[in-house]
Amino acid sequence: MNIGGQTVTTVIKDTIAVDQNVFDNTSTKVGVIDTIDYATGWLTIAAGPLESRELYVPFRLITFIDPHELFLGASKDELTREYSSPPQRTTAVTGKGAGAAATTTEPSGYDGAPVLVNAATVATVRDKIASGFEVYTSDMSFLGTIKEYDPTTGLMMLQKGPLSDHELVVPISVVNEVDTSEAQVVLTASEADVKKMTPVSVVRTAAQLAGN
Repeated sequence: MNIGGQTVTTVIKDTIAVDQNVFDNTSTKVGVIDTIDYATGWLTIAAGPLESRELYVPFRLITFIDPHELFLGASKDELTREYSSPPQRTTAVTGKGAGAAATTTEPSGYDGAPVLVNAATVATVRDKIASGFEVYTSDMSFLGTIKEYDPTTGLMMLQKGPLSDHELVVPISVVNEVDTSEAQVVLTASEADVKKMTPVSVVRTAAQLAGN
């Protein structure tokens, strides 16, 4: 992708910055840049005080950048409607039992191709998790506290939390890190990703982690 005859990668690395003002395709201010991820090609925009959520915007939407401003090729309404959640992540499990490994990808903000965001053997987190740990999504939404945990199947049953009116079952294949000192688990999955998990996919993953 070119912007003013230069590749988007070159322009972004030279001119994009945290706290830079962001405008839509009608020159309406959307917010300011909060975080930048060059590896995956995504940035987050901190909206105004009346907005409740950040926006997650792929670099490919950028149409113009200078040291002070950044313009996007979509309206503010389109951005709010389509980019209010982090890019969808997909986790694939290979192997079985103790040798199972989980690989998580998300679409690149440059061209939409899958890009690796996390890869780990399940055994590295299996024995660190315990009942009573708090679980957070990748966008740091609190999912709930682990009520029951089965290390064989790798399933965590969470008590009812602010994002659900019923108990949730989450496989450890989507765990990014475990902080045993704080009794916290952080997932590779976002709040939106967790809501899309189906019972069938959870059961299938559990059987694979158990070595069946």
